[in-house]
Amino acid sequence: MLRLDYLRLAQDIAKGDITERIAYFGEMEAELITFPDDDFKFHSGVPNF
Repeated sequence: MLRLDYLRLAQDIAKGDITERIAYFGEMEAELITFPDDDFKFHSGVPNF
């Protein structure tokens, strides 16, 4: 899976555990996807019209 290749590359470059950082970005993306957004964009959350 392509996503896993990017995570492996990031892990190799970081030379340390990136688990917390990946979780942080996952939480941020989930928030952006699910919360209302006044500025509608392709990957925005629920439109807030």
